[in-house]
Amino acid sequence: MKVKLRQGENMKRTSDKFGSALKSLRQHRKLTQEQFATLIDKSVTAVSQYERGENHPNYETLMKIINVLDADANLLFGKTAPTYSAEAIALSNLLLELSNVEREKFGSFLLETAKLMMKAD
Repeated sequence: MKVKLRQGENMKRTSDKFGSALKSLRQHRKLTQEQFATLIDKSVTAVSQYERGENHPNYETLMKIINVLDADANLLFGKTAPTYSAEAIALSNLLLELSNVEREKFGSFLLETAKLMMKAD
């Protein structure tokens, strides 16, 4: 038996999903609320309200959020929950510490290694 949600309840669920995803992605990027607020030209209070589902950004701010977090909008609206293994987080953190040149070299190394592994099979 399906339970019909009232419009307000559905909006609250969407805000909660958005807020959770926003917080997760912000933390994954190792940004504090203060740093993130500065990058999207909003107050820390506004960021906190977004993350708690108490308020939602306008279109312009949403575009800034997507660009700053380099995120797919689907992730922010709960279409696909962002989940990361401990290994993926550790690797991501290490990659963030590399310079752009070092990242490019590492990427080339991985690509060549993958090609060699595919030939071996």
